[in-house]
Amino acid sequence: MLNFYKQKIFIKSLFKRDVRKDIQKYISLVNDKTLKYGPFSPEKVLLLLPHCLQKADCLYKITYDVQNCRECFRCPVGVLKCYARERGLKIAVAAGGTAARQFVKSMQPEVVFAVACEGDLFSGMNDIPVLSLGLINLRPKGPCFETLIEYDKFYYYLNRLIW
Repeated sequence: MLNFYKQKIFIKSLFKRDVRKDIQKYISLVNDKTLKYGPFSPEKVLLLLPHCLQKADCLYKITYDVQNCRECFRCPVGVLKCYARERGLKIAVAAGGTAARQFVKSMQPEVVFAVACEGDLFSGMNDIPVLSLGLINLRPKGPCFETLIEYDKFYYYLNRLIW
């Protein structure tokens, strides 16, 4: 089924058709598959976040190091960083696909729980050699700018993913 959606997305892309719904279905199928292998030990999970979750006017840039976050809770990064620490998860913030792949390679998780836009999730889920679970971010101010997450979905997935 996953290959069917990959091919469908590829063909629709060639004809410049909207593929968002197909990518969303693909992500859902990958998530279901990954959750069947769980639950996982928290230290074997990498929570991978996009830098665009951060408020644009924040003085403490997290682009290269999530530990720069002061957890002021004005954006989702502080909430997720605090939660990851409490649950024992690895956490990283990536500025793009190359950085995300480097984090996966260096941190060597068993599973990656990534938050990103549809395109980045689709690309990453196909490129990394480990199990993955994706949560599509919300973009009320447009792409790559002060994005948000649906916390109820985040906690639902994470509670099924780890013990």
